[in-house]
Amino acid sequence: RELMPLESLACYFDDSFSDDLQVNVVAGYLAPVEIWDRVFTPAWNRVLRDEAPSKVSEFKASDCASGRGEFDGWSKEDRRSLVVELVSVIRSTPIYAGVSAAFFWPGRADPSGTREEVRGWRRKMETRGYGTCVGLCLGDAIGLGLHLAETDSVQPVLDEKQTFSRIVASNFDAVRKQVPELEHKLRFPVEGNSKELAPLQAADLLAYETLKEVINRCEP
Repeated sequence: RELMPLESLACYFDDSFSDDLQVNVVAGYLAPVEIWDRVFTPAWNRVLRDEAPSKVSEFKASDCASGRGEFDGWSKEDRRSLVVELVSVIRSTPIYAGVSAAFFWPGRADPSGTREEVRGWRRKMETRGYGTCVGLCLGDAIGLGLHLAETDSVQPVLDEKQTFSRIVASNFDAVRKQVPELEHKLRFPVEGNSKELAPLQAADLLAYETLKEVINRCEP
């Protein structure tokens, strides 16, 4: 029987948050590195370069939704059409999984506490929130990959945002314990520039849409 070649997977994550709701969101997609490089990235960049009303160097979901940054002056319909095209790229790519998780901070900071005490409470909640979300996302995303004998390694890639990436990196051992079956395959996360990595832009879109859904569900 011919042996299957070993396959390296990459899971791209991005985050979003709401101070009003006290919620952290992490979302991302898992696929073989070869699929990201040869299939997804060329198709995503082609939409931004050739099919948008004007060339876009980096897709940012919040900017597109609000008409800021590179989307200043675009009509609402043009912005919506671009998102539809990008979602079509995601749907047509053989991605293994798209996952997201939300963590609501329990309680509120003591209003009588000092500024430093309030900041400390927020840091604690961010650490717990992002750590829990990444663990949940990794566990769900790799659920399929674990059943593929040719899976060699799984590389998490995070957008190089100081707070998010720092918290995940500093608490990665705790994250790893949430998915012990991955320990021998899961690599330490690396940071990437979302302007250069189309999969991080897709993760940003999923995180943004997940936060919108959470907010909608919390409305009376």
